[in-house]
Amino acid sequence: MLALSSAIPDLTPRQPFSAAANGDYLRMMTALHAADGDPARLSGPLALRYQHNLAQNIVKEKVFIAVSEAMRAGGVTAVYPIKGMHLLQTLYRDLPGIRPMVDIDLLVPRADFPKLPAIVRSRPSWRPDMERFLGLRARLAADIFFVTENTSVEVKRDLLLVPLVDFAPLFAAAGTTVVAGKEVPLLRPEHAAVLYLLHHLGDHLLHYRRIDPRHLAEFSVILRAIGDTAAFRDLCRSHRLERWYDLMLFLIYTFFEHPVVTAADFTVHPLFSCIGRTPNDTLGTAATTRLTAFLYGRWALPLLARNALLWLPKRALGRGR
Repeated sequence: MLALSSAIPDLTPRQPFSAAANGDYLRMMTALHAADGDPARLSGPLALRYQHNLAQNIVKEKVFIAVSEAMRAGGVTAVYPIKGMHLLQTLYRDLPGIRPMVDIDLLVPRADFPKLPAIVRSRPSWRPDMERFLGLRARLAADIFFVTENTSVEVKRDLLLVPLVDFAPLFAAAGTTVVAGKEVPLLRPEHAAVLYLLHHLGDHLLHYRRIDPRHLAEFSVILRAIGDTAAFRDLCRSHRLERWYDLMLFLIYTFFEHPVVTAADFTVHPLFSCIGRTPNDTLGTAATTRLTAFLYGRWALPLLARNALLWLPKRALGRGR
């Protein structure tokens, strides 16, 4: 993967979405693109924001190491940083203040996920969400959430509520890196991009029904750094995620004035006609159920069933307050 300082694309939104250019991430990336990737050339509020992000990320990196070591001590065989923390260790390593991390996202092997409730409960400083239902979450949910050192941590066995992708080959191909003097496992960049794809579309688009311009911009940066779009498409196809790939590239191509992809890089499916401009000058869809069936295929019904099972304890907990 290329260093980010040499791979920042032009992320100017198309005219119908021009308001998105005021978002923090797009403003930072646009300024760094103009500055040839040199943060020393940032000025005014962006320079201060870069330093603020950097300070926050240093703290979160320390929490990441502490949490990873505690989980390994509790019997978890490997703890993989994903999303923001993975980017901080790879693509953003030469520009670590480029954006803050809202939380720390970690991925563990599915066989180790049932160990998490006991590990979390054994750590008084880890304050879990819905503590009474940790055991149930370990069986039904895709993640377990807790707060420590004023930092939110999400430990996942999957990026989705159904095992759409077998992560074993991704884990087998993983390497290592050194963070704060500690060796940690690290997924290959293209494999981490697959996980980012699943999270953005499966969580933000299908669950929250929104398309965040920052995610489209960040995935554009990831694609530019990976470099070989055809190889990434083949990787997605090997995991039966070609439709997910097509949708993400369609969104990028639709949103940006100078997209990092061409129309020849993806297939436009008729269902994509349900995506359009929202009153907030971004992209959205009114056909989430149809998109869910389109992307998940045979997993669509199991997904809806799991959603219902996870909704029941939340409903019961709400009534108990």
